[in-house]
Amino acid sequence: MVYWPVLLLGELISWGFVLLREPHRCANKIRAYAWIVQHWRQVQHARRATQAMRRISDRVLLAALSPHLDMLQTGGGPLMRLAQDIIAYGSAALQRLTLAIVRW
Repeated sequence: MVYWPVLLLGELISWGFVLLREPHRCANKIRAYAWIVQHWRQVQHARRATQAMRRISDRVLLAALSPHLDMLQTGGGPLMRLAQDIIAYGSAALQRLTLAIVRW
C-alpha cells in the first residue's frame, strides 16, 4: 500500500503516453483492466501462492527495488526530462520513507 502513489503515477504516465502517442491502443488498456476484474480470484490465488514461496522479508525486497521509473518510451524534450527528474526525486524519497516504515 505504501507504493500505491508510484504505481498510480506509472499508470497515469502510461495512459498519457497511450492517449497522446498511440490513441488507437486505448482499447488494449481497457481490455487489460477488464481481464483483471474478470480473473480477480485467479490473480489473488496466484498472489497467495507466490507469497507462500517467498524467502525474504518485505524490507529486504523493498530495499532491492530501484526507485527509478523508466520513462524512455515517453520521448525526450525538456518537459520529459523535468518530469523524469521530479519522478526520480519523488520515487527515491518514497523508497526511503517506505524503508523507514516497513520493519517486517
